[in-house]
Amino acid sequence: MHADRLAPRVGTLASNGVDAVVPHKGRVPFVDPRRFAGLGLILHLSASTVHAPDPDAKCLVASVESAVRLAAEAVSVHVNLGSDDERRQIADLAAVADACTEWGLPLLAMMYPRGPRITNQRDPALRAPRRDRARLVRRLGHPTPVEWPAAWPR
Repeated sequence: MHADRLAPRVGTLASNGVDAVVPHKGRVPFVDPRRFAGLGLILHLSASTVHAPDPDAKCLVASVESAVRLAAEAVSVHVNLGSDDERRQIADLAAVADACTEWGLPLLAMMYPRGPRITNQRDPALRAPRRDRARLVRRLGHPTPVEWPAAWPR
């Protein structure tokens, strides 16, 4: 999205009842901080492109500390379970969970079944065990479920 269209879109989302937005750190400076009044900022720390040898291999492109500097209320990490790079993605999630605990920030773990051995992402057998993904996040050191900041509606 072009930078000049981002700020108005955030305003539109806020006025339509959206609780939070999840941008990458490079987008946040293009939005007037007043637009985040009543709207949560969850900084997304992961990225990849469709042009990579493994587009399911998400890597960290920001840190919890950068989220704190940008006044984010939480951070988000994307992990593709089934990716050839799953091991590193889980290790990154563990490091982010530690930093979130240290800084007192909630962590949103976006975890999806994606990779070369996943033949059907919509297979109910893959999507059903959400408790397993939550258990993985807990085992990495971050408590779940996340307690919502008082500023966020439930």
